[in-house]
Amino acid sequence: MEAQRFPDDFDGIAAGAPVNGLIVQNTFHHAWPAVINVDPETGMYILLASKLPLIHAAVLQACVSIDGVADGVIDNPQVCHFNPQSMLCAKGLTASTCLSQAEVNVVRQIHDGATDSNGVHLEQVVSRE
Repeated sequence: MEAQRFPDDFDGIAAGAPVNGLIVQNTFHHAWPAVINVDPETGMYILLASKLPLIHAAVLQACVSIDGVADGVIDNPQVCHFNPQSMLCAKGLTASTCLSQAEVNVVRQIHDGATDSNGVHLEQVVSRE
């Protein structure tokens, strides 16, 4: 706070960690998935934690090698164009290996970020491209 309010008090500042945008994090990144993951008709959650490893594996498979190194790290998520529709259950697949259309919709909405009732994004997206 001292550095922000009185920068002339310093010849230089060595900062080890930038400030987190906690308002954005707590408002959008925590609340949005909870809000859009509830079925309005039943009040039940749509996407359950048991599906997260399946989704994680699919995203890694689609995007981890974009930088040319298959190291388990997605270096630039903005260039990853994973389509959750690719995980939609086809006839004959068990629900533990794929997603229902409702689950696909939740994954897409979480990925796309918080929007208002008119579809306007509620946070600024910064591209590294």
